[in-house]
Amino acid sequence: SQYVVVVGDFDGDGQDEIFTDDGSQVGGDTARYRWNNERTVFELAQVFPTYDDTKTNVFYRPAAAADIDQDGDLDLIVTRRQEETDTYYSTQWWENSDGLGTFTTRRGIAGGFVSLSDLDRDGDLDASYSWNFQGIADFIGWAENIAGDFVAHELPMDAYPYDIYNDGSGYVAPLVRTPGGMMTIDMDGDGDLDTMMKSHDGVLTWSRNFDGQAHFEQVSIPGIQGTWVQAQEIDNDGDFDLWLESNLGLQWL
Repeated sequence: SQYVVVVGDFDGDGQDEIFTDDGSQVGGDTARYRWNNERTVFELAQVFPTYDDTKTNVFYRPAAAADIDQDGDLDLIVTRRQEETDTYYSTQWWENSDGLGTFTTRRGIAGGFVSLSDLDRDGDLDASYSWNFQGIADFIGWAENIAGDFVAHELPMDAYPYDIYNDGSGYVAPLVRTPGGMMTIDMDGDGDLDTMMKSHDGVLTWSRNFDGQAHFEQVSIPGIQGTWVQAQEIDNDGDFDLWLESNLGLQWL
């Protein structure tokens, strides 16, 4: 079992609350906890049935907190999973409709592993994503946030190791096979956000946002593989370094 915990002030009272699931891999509920009046313990405040009754064995897990619609309160980001395949993911955001933590509207963002950041510099949060559907189809791309609706710039991949895709608005270089986790950071220090991605087989690549408008070209990192990667400024030289976990142990690059 692995618990997911999301922390944020969803009701605007100046105190953080906790969203967590039950740690189950088969669709437990999401619980919301608040501080008691004495701020000594967290008390159960609300339970969200996260199992989707309209679908077979589909459920949701909390993933992050962010103000997606720029109305001044935190919305809840959740992932959607199908139990039978264990590989089909999508991400939604649940709108905090009254600023008090009432989540009434569920809206889609994108598939798979999502990282939120302002990729096109228009002041709102966009989503970069990567996912693998049942080992058959791979997808990587970014979804543009337009007033809370996400428009996907999706780059499908076929059975070949690499594809080259051009959506008409910018060049996108070859894509890594079987995408896994993704993060957004300014890798090249030019002031805009790039994406770093790890494939399921451990290959690392990063995609350079070369014009600040979310037009990407991929840059390979040859000879480097790992099961986990995290970017951080380690040696105080002004750029991002990488923590890498592999069969050689934990390293930084």
